[in-house]
Amino acid sequence: MMGNYHRFIQTIPLERWVALFIIVIGLTIPSYAKKELESEHIIALREEIQILNLLTNLYLTPTQMHQLIPKIKQAEQERNRLQSYLKSNEAQTIAALNQLRAELIAGKDISPDTERKINSIQGQAKKELYTMKQRIDAIADEVRNILNPNQRVVLVEYVPCLIPAKDIRHPALVGQAENDERLEQMLLRIRKMPQPVYEKNRENIVDRFLEHKKLYLKPEELEQEKRQLLQVLDEAYRLNETDFTVKKSVLLARMKPIRKHPTSIEFERDRVKLFLLDPKLIPILESRLASIAK
Repeated sequence: MMGNYHRFIQTIPLERWVALFIIVIGLTIPSYAKKELESEHIIALREEIQILNLLTNLYLTPTQMHQLIPKIKQAEQERNRLQSYLKSNEAQTIAALNQLRAELIAGKDISPDTERKINSIQGQAKKELYTMKQRIDAIADEVRNILNPNQRVVLVEYVPCLIPAKDIRHPALVGQAENDERLEQMLLRIRKMPQPVYEKNRENIVDRFLEHKKLYLKPEELEQEKRQLLQVLDEAYRLNETDFTVKKSVLLARMKPIRKHPTSIEFERDRVKLFLLDPKLIPILESRLASIAK
């Protein structure tokens, strides 16, 4: 059994050990470093289109674009600083990993010297990573403050896509997670259901409607919103046509979210880092600013 393990260890290339070590210390391998089924060109195109869709929905002003560009550059400088540190310590890291791998292949206990080297490299790398995270988090908070409340809602609720849903592309709907037209259509559909069908599916309908909010609402908030929506649906289903027409606007208002903003600042910050601090945004923003200036 141990012989099979040793043969398995010997088949692992050194670069895989380096990648594994990076994962162990908490660093994320960027998408461009992964071996995907699709080509890197297709992956890059997909990512850029997803960013463009979000950007289209945010309707950034020229002032916001001017403010955002230097923030992206600052974040990229921090990432490059960490990469430079890792690169400068690459020889030392590879030597320590080679030493660890050799001891594992030989079936030996890890020596105190190897353990000391690995712990030292790991500890310093974690410290550098933490420093970078703190600095980029601060930049992300500055970007959050650049956005208006509606734009922050769009950012939080954005689902990366190639073709956005029609109701979110309309300028009048920016920042409205549930627009009146969509909600009204939902009510009209359920009112046409036979009662047994409605009773069987009412909770599933609400669960699907609230699916995206699981990302940021607390369980008790999600449950509260679910109860509120179920009450509205039940009332809308029971009303006759005349009463429904009269009360429709009130029902729609009650279907709006209990709270627009996510409860977790950390989640909102992560969305900023994922989408708005991507260096691919810089040429896009610069191009738009140039077009506006003409």
